[in-house]
Amino acid sequence: MESIGLFETSVSNYAGVQKDVTAKKINNAERVSPNNPYLNKYIRFSDGTICFVTSRGVAKPFSNAKDIEAVYGNLGCPSKDAVVDIDMDWTTEFITGATIPTTPSLIVGTPMVGGTSCLYSGKNVFVSETDSTSKSNYVGCYKATDSMSDNSTVVDSLNQCFVYGADKGNKFSAAWRTEDGRIGCSSAANKDELISGGDATITYVPVALWSSNTSGGGNNAQITSSGQLLVQNASGDIVWTSPNAPDASCSNGGNISNVEATYGGNCNADSKYSVETGNATDAVDSKINSMMDNNSGIFDYTISISNAEFGDPAKGCNKSFDINYMCGNAPYVQHVDESEGKSIILSCAKEVASCNFALILDNSRQLQLAKVGKDDGERAVVWSPDTTATLASHPSIDTPWVAANGKLGQNMLRSGQTLFSGEWIGSPTGNIRLVMQPDGNLVLYTYDRRDGCVKLSEGDDRIIGDSTDTAAVYARPFSGNAEDLGRVAYIDADLKAKEYPADMLSTGTPYIVYPNTDSSGNDLSASAESDIAACASKCSDNGDCGGYVWDSTTKTCYLKKSGVYPKSQRTARKDATLGIKTPSIKSSSNCGMPPVNIDSVYYGSYEKGGTMSPDGTCHAKLVSSEDRRALQEKQAAINSAGSSIGVDINDAHRAYLNQSSAVDARQNKLNYRLDKYNMAGETNANSKPVVIEQFQNLTVEDLYGINSELGLYASSENSLYMALAAISAGLIVIAYNMRVKK
Repeated sequence: MESIGLFETSVSNYAGVQKDVTAKKINNAERVSPNNPYLNKYIRFSDGTICFVTSRGVAKPFSNAKDIEAVYGNLGCPSKDAVVDIDMDWTTEFITGATIPTTPSLIVGTPMVGGTSCLYSGKNVFVSETDSTSKSNYVGCYKATDSMSDNSTVVDSLNQCFVYGADKGNKFSAAWRTEDGRIGCSSAANKDELISGGDATITYVPVALWSSNTSGGGNNAQITSSGQLLVQNASGDIVWTSPNAPDASCSNGGNISNVEATYGGNCNADSKYSVETGNATDAVDSKINSMMDNNSGIFDYTISISNAEFGDPAKGCNKSFDINYMCGNAPYVQHVDESEGKSIILSCAKEVASCNFALILDNSRQLQLAKVGKDDGERAVVWSPDTTATLASHPSIDTPWVAANGKLGQNMLRSGQTLFSGEWIGSPTGNIRLVMQPDGNLVLYTYDRRDGCVKLSEGDDRIIGDSTDTAAVYARPFSGNAEDLGRVAYIDADLKAKEYPADMLSTGTPYIVYPNTDSSGNDLSASAESDIAACASKCSDNGDCGGYVWDSTTKTCYLKKSGVYPKSQRTARKDATLGIKTPSIKSSSNCGMPPVNIDSVYYGSYEKGGTMSPDGTCHAKLVSSEDRRALQEKQAAINSAGSSIGVDINDAHRAYLNQSSAVDARQNKLNYRLDKYNMAGETNANSKPVVIEQFQNLTVEDLYGINSELGLYASSENSLYMALAAISAGLIVIAYNMRVKK
């Protein structure tokens, strides 16, 4: 009968689809199994094509060598050694979504882009840090600048310094040891902002040997012509003088002074003349001053004598010229008879040469104010501060403050020369330096040498500035993006980030804890609690609480609203602990797994794949919806064929009943067996066709009994007998096959 053939075909088709689905189910399970040898590794095809295989069995091909190098070993990706060779070529059939016939098979994903993280495929993620994973590379040790201190905070770990720089979007950080042993921290987007102070790998700690103990902006220091060192203020008032007395022989530096000149004084011998004494003084002074202005190194002054120079004080008289003057404190007198048209030389060169004073810094680390000879080799010390005791405990070292780099490029300050604010002179090797400081104090320094930056601690070789004067500068390869803080997303099998909208998120536990950290504002309440656990518990009991700040010093618990970090800024604060609730996912599908905490560097590396929806799925089912529909269609076909067979048998049964009424015992036995395979097209609670289940309940003896009984009672109708016999034979074959499959 046709119904039997249709039924056999339907069962065969169902078995074939079920076999394919089972194979796919097994392959899908093996694809994402930890035993899959390709997961989280690179696979290399025979033609050289390389793919990265995600933890969900998606093979993402690289488009170029640059992208490959940018992925190797970065952001959680394996090194270049983690390669599995595949004995097949990459073909044009391997488009996105296609299956690669490996064992287990893999799915072709979109191209792998350089800089993409290889982690967290198939997981939810929460961006709780800006950049907590990048390695900060040491740039160097530099002198502290004003911009560092103006843009600084104090933290308790070097990592915390890097994190706070990342929160501001800055790639460069500077760190130094504070006076209380904590860590000063500054950051900048531009490296030059942190290194402009210059190299401080080796630093020189100043040790004061002597000072004038003066103050006031605008002070200057100079050597007088009489051999004294003095400090005067901006108004010209002397505020300090070296204790040595001025050299009397060097009044006015040995130069000419106290001039008195008379032209024609001899004419007063004649009563008709009245020549004033000193009548040529002003003219001679003017001449000397003019010569000094034009050439300060000349101390021989030639004076021409004539009526044109001085006027004619006694007409008709043959006039003489008389002059008295001082060179230092040495008096000189000259007389010239009949002087008209003559000249005289007034020389103080000898005295000036003997009044050469200098403040000298030599390599013996002595500061000496001395009267020196013409070649500076002869030296008569007139004053030198006693620095012996201090020098004894500080060995001499060479520094960059050598004489050649100081004012005038020499190791001395001569008479008439001045050190203004910020200027200095040094010894030839720089082992001492005299500085006119901006604060108005004149100070003599020697130096101790030390490393500007040192190891952070025993066991931690990272570098930190050794004082507030130096800073260790670091650079990170990534800066992160603070705008991504607080985002929650699902990273799909193809490493695409799909963000959850706010209406799919709620807060829960556990807490993410940040030691030595505060988040100001967003306060719900403040209360005294016994410990941090009690504070966290109080937040957990409050549905409006997004986090807490625990002050261990005051034992105060501050509950925070949902706007707490990472939605707002965090700051460093000793003895404070910030705790924030971890987001949870509100989803009716399989997306509710707790998120993994990551930073914005990782999050920013993923290609964005849209927004998650409440009915979206995260893990593909082992049996696809298409395969489920195919199985359902085949089951429906079996049900339909089974119903047809049931109709045919019931028709035959009725014919049999109409032809014989004398065989009640046989009929009852037949009815009993027919009840066992009543095929009305019903299904059981498991949606499995009843016809299949009932065939499996029949024994071979039942089926042969039906055949015998039908033959006995229908012998008078050969055609009916043949039909029923065919049905019986078919049922025997089907039932036998079903029992074998069972």
